[in-house]
Amino acid sequence: MYLLGNLRKVTKTGGENMAVSKANRSVTRARTVLIVSQPFYGALALQLNLIEMDKPFIGGMKCETMAVDGKNMYYWPPFVLSLKEDELVGVVAHEVSHCSYKHMTRRGNRHPGLWNVAGDFVINWDLKEAGFTLPFKPSHTVPKDSKEHVHLLDPKYKGMSTEEVYERLIQEMPPRKGGSGGGGDG
Repeated sequence: MYLLGNLRKVTKTGGENMAVSKANRSVTRARTVLIVSQPFYGALALQLNLIEMDKPFIGGMKCETMAVDGKNMYYWPPFVLSLKEDELVGVVAHEVSHCSYKHMTRRGNRHPGLWNVAGDFVINWDLKEAGFTLPFKPSHTVPKDSKEHVHLLDPKYKGMSTEEVYERLIQEMPPRKGGSGGGGDG
C-alpha cells in the first residue's frame, strides 16, 4: 500500500523518542537482508524513515500491514511479527517498489484504492520473478469469495504496466446498481 498526504509520525527510526520494539528490529533486519541480498531494494529501503504505528490507521485510512508515502515506511507491529523473515523481506521490497515505480506521482486522478491494487499486481509479479517470498497464497489460486488472506498476483497481468492493469480492473468491475458503466474514478 502506498499513501499520499500529511500523515502523523508515531515512532521514527533514529528519532528522539525512539522506542526500539521487536517489530522495529524485525523491519530493520529485513532492510539489512535486502542490502546484502538485493542491494537495489535495500538501498531504496534505507531511504525511508521507519514509522511504527500505534493504531492500524494512517491519516484516517485503515492499514493493518505496511505502507509507504515516498518518505516513510509505516508498519503495524502485529502484522510484522506475524511474518517469517523471508516474507517480511518480500513485503519491504514490495513497499519500496511503490516508490521506485513512482506510484504516488503516476496515479493522477485515478481512484487511489484501485490504483494501489493495480500497482500491487504489477509489483508482486516482478517480485515473484526476482525470487522474493510474499506472505499468504497468490490471489489467483484462491476462490474469489474466499475470506483467506492473499497477495495480489495473477498471470493475466504479467508484463503489464500499472496503468494497463488499472484499466483492466475498471473493465472487469461489475456494473453499479442504477448506473450504466463500470467502476469509474469515483
